[in-house]
Amino acid sequence: MSFNASFGQRASLHEASMQWFTILVIGAAYLQLSAERSQSVAKRSTNNYRSDGNLLEDDIWNYVEERRKLPTGCVLNNGKYLNFGETYKSTHYVFRCEKVNSTHFTLRPVKCVVAGHELDRGESIRTASFVLTCRQQGNRILGLQVSACVGDFGYAVAFGKTFKKDGFLFRCVKKGKKALHIAIGCVIHGTAVSLSETITVGDFWYKCARYGSSGVQSKVMGCVDNYDERFYPGEKYRKDRFVYLCKETSVGISIALIGCIGKEFDTEKEYAFGQSWYTKPVGPSSFRMICLGNETSATVAIAQCIVDLELGRKVANVGQCVKYDDKRVLTCIEDANGSVTARLATVDQRSLDENYPVTVEGVECPRIDD
Repeated sequence: MSFNASFGQRASLHEASMQWFTILVIGAAYLQLSAERSQSVAKRSTNNYRSDGNLLEDDIWNYVEERRKLPTGCVLNNGKYLNFGETYKSTHYVFRCEKVNSTHFTLRPVKCVVAGHELDRGESIRTASFVLTCRQQGNRILGLQVSACVGDFGYAVAFGKTFKKDGFLFRCVKKGKKALHIAIGCVIHGTAVSLSETITVGDFWYKCARYGSSGVQSKVMGCVDNYDERFYPGEKYRKDRFVYLCKETSVGISIALIGCIGKEFDTEKEYAFGQSWYTKPVGPSSFRMICLGNETSATVAIAQCIVDLELGRKVANVGQCVKYDDKRVLTCIEDANGSVTARLATVDQRSLDENYPVTVEGVECPRIDD
């Protein structure tokens, strides 16, 4: 955001706030079956990567039934009957009823199943967090294996590589039978930031830091001035011709305008809204300035025009024309561009005596006051 203001100009400010984002350092998926990550990263929440099944053999042998007579098919635990060669789709596998010998039969897994989608041996599918491959050994399907991680935009990431996802920086790691997303940093406004490092973006500065015992968070820390100097909430600072307060709110950090910077007789000072000061005279003329505004906008305006000559000091408010003597008028009129000029103009006696709009050396006066 930029805040610009000068005589006759305004500085506008919209409230800026940033929320905190947190994620657990480690998420995991077992390599043997399906791997599904819990969904979105939220404020101070964690994401775990876990399997939703057990060892393959436990699933298979739940459906195996041996007979001591000549088999004709398979009977499932739910009572469903399969002829030899027929298949049955469970949560994680497609089984086929096969004859082993004259007295034995078995249900052999021939495909993997992920969220209802069937995978042939060697085929892969991408979930929100991992690439799952239907693994085999010889003619035997062993189950789903996590073969890679998935980053932003669905890109597959090999083990050992780093990637961006959901506003954080991860490393894809394989440990034993688990695949892990390990958070190693943050992504702040598109820039990768390592743990404990800070970054300036616009009018604010941020930090990527540990959260709790095993978390990472991206946090807005404070505000920044034009010289990249950093300020914490509660500190005030100058920027251009105004005074700002770095302010903490319920949702993050915001910037509030609290005053103006003015120079009174060559001494620069800070002025709150409603306060005024006098400029250094240029010839016989000077001005009384005033700081106007609120937390979101501010302006430095001319409040009065002043002339000081042989007959003493005369003051005119903006929009006013005031008689200085029998021949001269002090005009303090704002033009169409918002500029105010103090001018001591000569006027005829008739114009001085009449109380109606009059043009004085090209300046339109509503009337001439004493």
